[in-house]
Amino acid sequence: MKPVAIRFFSPQDNTELSQQGTTKQTPKVSLTGSISATGKLTLSLKTIEQLHMYPAARFKVGIEQGKRKIKSLYLIPTQEDPSDTFELVKKANSYSIALALILQRGGIDYRKVQYVFSIHPFEPQDGVRGYELRLGTSAPRLLSPLTRVNRAAVRQKTRSRLSHQPPLIDALCLGYGRLSLI
Repeated sequence: MKPVAIRFFSPQDNTELSQQGTTKQTPKVSLTGSISATGKLTLSLKTIEQLHMYPAARFKVGIEQGKRKIKSLYLIPTQEDPSDTFELVKKANSYSIALALILQRGGIDYRKVQYVFSIHPFEPQDGVRGYELRLGTSAPRLLSPLTRVNRAAVRQKTRSRLSHQPPLIDALCLGYGRLSLI
């Protein structure tokens, strides 16, 4: 494979060019992850275990130099200064890395579209193992049944239903604080 130049990001600026590196791809294991509706790269526990990632690791995150649209993200584990790296954070049954602004500026609309990526290990330098996250399938993100508009409609229905009840029941439904018999 031909070498790929990688442009790295830092958490503070999310837009500036940081460093460049030369990479050589040697894919061995192919697993998947996804991008959440809040702009986080999400990796399952199983994926973390199969890739032998250290859960409390910090990563340099980058894309190919000269590319505007994100097609692949590169994660390289590092022990460098925490101000230039991103932390892998445990969330329930998965791990995530927050990259909302980087993804947004890279042309990924994670709020409306569900993205799935495949993970391929590679060695950018001798003895260093990194991960290439290639964007794959995408599908419209299904809205939860209680979106903002739906929540307002549910509240309105509840209020109108309570307004037709006798005052004592209305007071009991709204809370124990006060009873008014008007």
